[in-house]
Amino acid sequence: MKRIKEIFIFLFIIGLLTISNNFSFGNTNDFNVSKSDLTIDQKIGMNGHIDVPRDILYAGGVVREYHNFGWSITPNKQMYFERFSWWDFDGYYEDLHKHGITILPCIQMGEQAVFNRNRNEKPVMKGDSTTDPMSYKIHANYLYNYAARYGHTVVPIEKLNLDPNDSYKTGLGYITYYEDWNEPDKTWQGPDAQFNSTELAAMLSADYDGHEGKLGDVYGVKQADKNSKLVMGGMAGGSTMVKWLTEMQEWANINRTDKKLPLDVINYHQYAGVHSPENSTFVEDAKKIIDWRNTNASDKEIWITEFGWDTNLGSTKHAAPSEDAQRDWIIREYLIGDRIGLDRMTVYDALNDGPSSNTTQYSTSGLATKVSEGTVKKSSWYGVNTLKNTLKGYKLSEVIKEDNEMYIYKYVKGNDICYVLWSPTESNKVINNYILNIGNFKNASLTELKNKEDLGITSNLTINNNAVSVNVSESPIFVKVSGIIEDTKNEENTDDEKDNQKEIIDNNDKEENDNKEEIINKNEEENNNITIDNKKNDEINNKENIIINNEAKTNNKVIIINNILDENNNNIVINSTEDNIKSSRENGISSKTTTSYDDNDYDVDEEDEDKEVTNSKTNENSNNNTDKVKERIIEESKKDIKEESNSKHYGFEGYLLLLIVLVLAIIFSKSVLSNR
Repeated sequence: MKRIKEIFIFLFIIGLLTISNNFSFGNTNDFNVSKSDLTIDQKIGMNGHIDVPRDILYAGGVVREYHNFGWSITPNKQMYFERFSWWDFDGYYEDLHKHGITILPCIQMGEQAVFNRNRNEKPVMKGDSTTDPMSYKIHANYLYNYAARYGHTVVPIEKLNLDPNDSYKTGLGYITYYEDWNEPDKTWQGPDAQFNSTELAAMLSADYDGHEGKLGDVYGVKQADKNSKLVMGGMAGGSTMVKWLTEMQEWANINRTDKKLPLDVINYHQYAGVHSPENSTFVEDAKKIIDWRNTNASDKEIWITEFGWDTNLGSTKHAAPSEDAQRDWIIREYLIGDRIGLDRMTVYDALNDGPSSNTTQYSTSGLATKVSEGTVKKSSWYGVNTLKNTLKGYKLSEVIKEDNEMYIYKYVKGNDICYVLWSPTESNKVINNYILNIGNFKNASLTELKNKEDLGITSNLTINNNAVSVNVSESPIFVKVSGIIEDTKNEENTDDEKDNQKEIIDNNDKEENDNKEEIINKNEEENNNITIDNKKNDEINNKENIIINNEAKTNNKVIIINNILDENNNNIVINSTEDNIKSSRENGISSKTTTSYDDNDYDVDEEDEDKEVTNSKTNENSNNNTDKVKERIIEESKKDIKEESNSKHYGFEGYLLLLIVLVLAIIFSKSVLSNR
């Protein structure tokens, strides 16, 4: 019994050591990758209505437009898009599209005249089952016509359900994403307004593809434009999302033949109350949803389409300490959301819902405020606009630092780098003279957020020993670096070479004709010698390539060299080349001797410097190059055998030891039980 225990412990320890040596568990800088290949400026945006001034909306890369269902449907259930002369939706969407902004119409609420029920209630006819996808045909046809008009596919006119007074337009190509409700889990408007998971899954299935076409061919966004994407109505609470998604997936497993969750984008809302994003449940809730997606529906995007803070300190729920703090927290949530793998985020709201004196929650969470004279942009608008333009075209590449003291994210765009730094605290913390290592770059600049400054304030930084000094606060700063020093040196060397060449040409032009002819003849003779030597060198290189290729093709078997493993010290003995190597060393051929293929000069030991280059010297160089080929073969062989040995050991012995440990554990358990 005692001996079994000893064996078990011994093998268990060996197994752990083997696993730790052969398997990588990642590093602290690993982060989720978004499902959409977007730069940071394309991921950030805001909520708004069609009446929001366009220059406010241009600060984002996404606009979530609240669009009431009743705006585009008649009582006889036909669609129209040109109802209001002062609201030009075609022009509105076209303008945003031209500015590179992703448009998300959020089709919210129902319509009393259509469904004979309160517009906040589920969009089904009175008496119809709310759990049957067939009950959502009107809603699904609405989505079909919306995607037919603004999507990327031209739909036959006879399939459109338009009011005769409306223009027949399809395939305008302005919109890809469509959201089919807003906060379906809301509890504050009664049970007829609140969906459960089965009801929501049924409506999504109808709006997605007409419940796999069972409703007909003019229902759901996918049947109008296969490129369109359905965004589930933004759920009011992020903490319950996993439960909702799990239940809807279970519904799809039973009710859809493809067993797929009928949506393209998982969407929810997350407000942090009176805390910054780092000090709330924002990251915790988001990671749970991301983990669920990665396991159960890996093809889905994840958006947060509402988050934010009021600026009126009397707000009943979630005011930031100041307008600058609101700005900082919004930007920090954008950055952290990008870091953890969210695909898009839209802040609530582009404009305040009411005057700045309003204390109702969410009323002062806008990026701007309406006043009698027009619109006044808040500090947060200037901050978001600065973020978008400073990081335009940049993608997150590395998390340099992320702790209670400081966050540092590294963004890249081609050869340019931008570091974003901030303190994740809520105590007005400042870290003075922080030294940031930027590497071998010749240019560095600092961009700071500033109210009333569209693009912030930018200044040059002094680089000392590949580092810059900056002050870091709770307001994110942007340190951009560019111009790799090594590239600059190469450019300078190239310019010098060009100048030297020009000087040589000018001097040659001054020589007399006889001297010119002599120089030309000498050059031709030297070129011929170079050509001959280059051919010899090419032959040597070809031989080297043939040797190496043959060695690789035969998997280090004996064709050129015989590789065996020395049992005493695990070194490689190369039989077929060892004698030649010893012979060359005994003959005193210098290992430093090299051939330059450009100018036919030779770099040799001091004892040979004054000797004239002869044919015999060339032969020695040729022999020496051959020796180098052989030495290279030896080193490659050692490396190949070592890698082959490691690759075999990695996969087999680690798992074999795990199996042994498992078997011995079972034997040990049985032994203990039998002794009892």
